[in-house]
Amino acid sequence: LSIHSFPTRRSSDLQVYDTDGNILQTTDDLSLPPLLTQFFSLLPITRAKITELGCGTGRNTAKLLLPPYSTSISTIHALDLSPSMLDIARQRCSAITGGDTSPIPPPEFHVFDALSGTAPPEEACRANGVLSSLVLEHLPLDVFFSSAKKLLAKEGGYLLITNMHEEMGRRGRSEEHTSELQSPVLS
Repeated sequence: LSIHSFPTRRSSDLQVYDTDGNILQTTDDLSLPPLLTQFFSLLPITRAKITELGCGTGRNTAKLLLPPYSTSISTIHALDLSPSMLDIARQRCSAITGGDTSPIPPPEFHVFDALSGTAPPEEACRANGVLSSLVLEHLPLDVFFSSAKKLLAKEGGYLLITNMHEEMGRRGRSEEHTSELQSPVLS
């Protein structure tokens, strides 16, 4: 087994993203529901605008489309660097919102590269809540929090962050960060 570095965009495009047995995703799936319950208790009871920063394949975007969370959401904007990850997220979410029974419109998906220095999509800004799960290690802290700040409502906005193991987070936040992550590749 050897370790190779790939740019984040290329790693995000790998088709094994949700099927590689990543224990961090499983842990996040188990830990997120109580955090979401507390997060939503802080948001407006109805018509909350949610933006997900780094939605990946829509693992958590899909959770937002289901009760109890969906009953208080007016719109969801899902942002990610990878167009192919957004395609997977779109498919995952359309399986939930495809019928007439969904209480909210389907999420709006946007390509957003926080490292490029461009502003996030205007329609995704002024969110009551921003969710970012397992993204922090991919960005320097100043870039991550600057992006989150641009997305949040000026007043009454809340940010929910989950993070990988502290060592991976420390690597991602290092000064020499180059927007690469380590991916095990058999060679």
